Amino acid sequence: MTEERNLDILSKKEALRRVQEIVARYAQNCSLASELISERRQEAEEENK
Repeated sequence: MTEERNLDILSKKEALRRVQEIVARYAQNCSLASELISERRQEAEEENK
């Protein structure tokens, strides 16, 4: 929903473009994939202790 409380209906393509734009703003200068892999490895190590 937008701030005006309207419901916008988007195509999958447009919705994906908007999401990628938002994520790109927050993921500048870092690799989200590398960060996720690192977190998963830490969790696995803790489980194996």
